[in-house]
Amino acid sequence: MPVEYRVARSGELGALDALCQACIPVVEPGYFLARFAGDPTILPDGILVAVEEGRPVASVTAHGFAMRWGTSSFPCGGIANVVTDPAFRGRGHARTLLGRAHALFAAQGWPVSLLSAGIPAFYRPLGYEPV
Repeated sequence: MPVEYRVARSGELGALDALCQACIPVVEPGYFLARFAGDPTILPDGILVAVEEGRPVASVTAHGFAMRWGTSSFPCGGIANVVTDPAFRGRGHARTLLGRAHALFAAQGWPVSLLSAGIPAFYRPLGYEPV
């Protein structure tokens, strides 16, 4: 069955909460579902998924916010919740979804994207640098 890359559907948010919790188990259950439903920084089409075997197996969340430096401010993108079910890793899902998030940022004219990462080396080939 081919993979489908797209925006998450509202009926998939519970499954995404479980996927994120399984891959990022440092927060309480329901944390991601609450964020998906109520975080105003998530872009309208910013919860991106890879679907295989009829279910989301990878996801990336794209945010938009203002970066402030002193008295200056500029819009930028933010990446969160980069997760892939361990059984589906190594297939390029996270990279593809990150590319789609970057396209959302580029469409807004945002030249900067930020993320916090536990494995910075994964993101370096995508143009990210540790700071």
